[in-house]
Amino acid sequence: TNSKKIEPGVTVAIVQDGSTIGSAVSGADGKYTVKGNVNYSKPFSVVFSKSDLVAQRINFNYVSLVEDDLPAGADYQPLPNLNAALFAPVPGGDFSFLSTEAVETYTWNSAKAAPDLDAAAKAKTKAKIDKVILDAKGNSAANEANYNKAISAANALRDQKKYEEAMFKYEEA
Repeated sequence: TNSKKIEPGVTVAIVQDGSTIGSAVSGADGKYTVKGNVNYSKPFSVVFSKSDLVAQRINFNYVSLVEDDLPAGADYQPLPNLNAALFAPVPGGDFSFLSTEAVETYTWNSAKAAPDLDAAAKAKTKAKIDKVILDAKGNSAANEANYNKAISAANALRDQKKYEEAMFKYEEA
């Protein structure tokens, strides 16, 4: 789900060792419940995806978690209210790195008996996403300027009745 906007229809999957061990789809309110038989002695991920949006992955490394310390008979939630801010792809932006790179990573802190967010890794990934968006928008603006320049040149050639040269400029645009 999106922390800025409620996003229904998001598939939320728990992935461990390359296999999906549990999944659910968020409801109209953006909420979901997903269960899976997680082996906490191995890292796992929660992946948020929806068609036409960029998927996001949150990684967990709870290998130092002692499962006997968890409440008996209760379903354990690695983090309550876990969400990811899905967004539409930007034309010309390559977000393929997000299929393997986490937007957030949590490790188990035994001393606190709670997860710790790797804030530095989160900031680095956010900066990388922001750079892809900025570069894609910059390339789009440059392409638009080149297109307009070629069309103007083609129109000028057409007005001079240099039709063959104008045609090449239109094709260039």
